[in-house]
Amino acid sequence: MNIYYVYQYLREDGTPYYIGKGSKRRAWETHKRANGCDLRPRDRSRIQIIEQDLSESEAWNLEVQLINQHGKIVDGGLLVNSNNGGEGGRVLPPGSRAGKKNPRWGVKEDPVAKNKRLVKITQSKNRANYDLYKHIIEEISKGRPACALSKELGVGKGVCCRLKNGTHGIFFAFPELKQPISG
Repeated sequence: MNIYYVYQYLREDGTPYYIGKGSKRRAWETHKRANGCDLRPRDRSRIQIIEQDLSESEAWNLEVQLINQHGKIVDGGLLVNSNNGGEGGRVLPPGSRAGKKNPRWGVKEDPVAKNKRLVKITQSKNRANYDLYKHIIEEISKGRPACALSKELGVGKGVCCRLKNGTHGIFFAFPELKQPISG
């Protein structure tokens, strides 16, 4: 049954920023990310159906082709898509995301993709924060509370706490910053 379609969300300049596969009202429904951000454009005229009356496999194939054509932002492309589409883009029920119920549990990240991602991190926003984060880690090591540092330096309290706990993403890009913090 050919009930599927492939759609894209367009920026104001007409370039696509998200490509997806759907049926029924999927293109016009909320697309919430983990951070609570809705991907759907407010202006409904920027939702464009690329091709319709497709089987599910045809829709997946077209979605994968278009995502590869435009590229994801994390790889230097245009799209905010978090995966390459196809069957990998299937939405999981909330309960299946955690732990061993997740179908990606135990799957290792492709080393080439991981290196690309790490290079991107080191060349982007975290490079500017390197000295600031290093200073925060040194001050926390001396016993300064994270709350006081966040107020003094104008950095979010959560960032200071994550640096103290060693869970901040900057440690992947700059492993030399990760050091034991006393206190």
